[in-house]
Amino acid sequence: MYRKALYRNKRKANLRLGEEKLIETFKDKLKRDKNYFIASFFAVLVAYYALINSGYYYQDDRSRFVYGFTGWSGQARPFSDLFMRIFEVNGHLSDATPIPQIISALLIASCSILIIRSFERIDKTIATMAALLLFLNPFYLQNFSYRFDNLLMTTSVFLVVFSFYCASKNKKPWTALSVTACFLSLCTYQPAVNVFMQLSAAYSTYLIFHKIPKPLKQFLRLTAIFLSSLLIYKIGISLFMPGNKYTSAHSSMASIGDAPTIIEKNIGSFAKIFAEYSDNYFLFLISAIFAIFLFMIVYHSIKNREIKYIACFLYLSISLFFSAGLLALLEEPVFEPRVMLGVGGFASSMILSIPYARKKGIFAQSTKIALSINFLFFSITANAYGNALSYLAKFEHAYFRDIYSNAYEQYVKNDASGYSIIGKNQLPQALVNKEEHDHKLSYLFNHPLDGYWSGKFADSFFKASDKMNYMKISAVDSKVLSKVKKCELNHVERHLGYNIYSAGNLVFVDFDKKCD
Repeated sequence: MYRKALYRNKRKANLRLGEEKLIETFKDKLKRDKNYFIASFFAVLVAYYALINSGYYYQDDRSRFVYGFTGWSGQARPFSDLFMRIFEVNGHLSDATPIPQIISALLIASCSILIIRSFERIDKTIATMAALLLFLNPFYLQNFSYRFDNLLMTTSVFLVVFSFYCASKNKKPWTALSVTACFLSLCTYQPAVNVFMQLSAAYSTYLIFHKIPKPLKQFLRLTAIFLSSLLIYKIGISLFMPGNKYTSAHSSMASIGDAPTIIEKNIGSFAKIFAEYSDNYFLFLISAIFAIFLFMIVYHSIKNREIKYIACFLYLSISLFFSAGLLALLEEPVFEPRVMLGVGGFASSMILSIPYARKKGIFAQSTKIALSINFLFFSITANAYGNALSYLAKFEHAYFRDIYSNAYEQYVKNDASGYSIIGKNQLPQALVNKEEHDHKLSYLFNHPLDGYWSGKFADSFFKASDKMNYMKISAVDSKVLSKVKKCELNHVERHLGYNIYSAGNLVFVDFDKKCD
């Protein structure tokens, strides 16, 4: 009995000692890495400062601000609805800017620490900059434009990075946590999951270059975690929460027979947007990193005379494929910058894959300089875009209120039963000039009066608009449309940039001015 009691006490003492050492190690690491966390946090705030303060309600933000609803469950994103309840005041979703953006910045900074811990043999500055590249790249501008969705999109990427960090621990409890985090990411914002496979490919390459055993086994294990999460999501969420019409239309997988044609078409669409949208400096950065990566593969293959380095080409191809990833397999995917999170993931994964021989070597120093220049240019671009949105917000408030006032006046005068929009509103000339010089802005600037957002947009101005029944042009009676085409109109009012007239029992706001 005495020996058993002594053994139990000794075991408890060892466990306490182990826990104390673990806590002490964690505290030491936290203290050691806090500067990278702080630097990452302020880098995000500097880059997105003007965008956070733009005062612009972007796309879905308008209806969420007016009606206070969430509605993400209708897009098979139930965790988004649950998470955003913290910003509901008396059941009404509130715009708490800049709190969501600050939380996003904290999550991004946390991603930097998780990447540092996962790729421990890489220079910490480079690992931090690689992590930031997931979020500080032109394709993430649209994600950060949203006042409500931006936190959810950032949370989803954070969950993916956290899932990868847990998976890299290679222990059963961590594996279960990894699958859970990846599943929650899918329940928050599905496109972010591509980043998991890109980090997995980068990690396997990292293991090869640093001569750590069993890189293929580790990659297969990470892939199994990824597929398990997808399967759980498909069974648990997609089947029981099929989503609204929009989600159903854009989330159907291509059939086996049509897959080759659809994948080719989708990759072509993806490449077109990538070429039109990317900034020159971002393209140069990706090209330079890609060249260094290829050089390292060839150099190590010749130097060590080992075939295993050729496997790095395979991992690179996997990372490249997941730039589009699951989008390429869908029948009708939505190709917008906000869903192309894999572009930043590809750039980041390449940087993490490169074996920097010395922390102060030419490749390491060149990478730091290139990433610093990229951050400078991106910050300029992001703040210029944020200031442009601020200008657009002021323009829209005055211009669209004038449009709706005039439309409402004729609506009442003609005792109309509804109103409709022809064409779409034009941007102010200052922003048109910017679009001509920067093609990505044509993807980022939206036209609220384009026939899609019009009804929701009206409600953000004044209560009187509730009395106007909005009707999409596609729902207008063909006889009335025939009158419009023949310019058989009543009470035509000509205004700067648009005309207002009535035909049948409807009022039309005509931006095309075909009957001018």
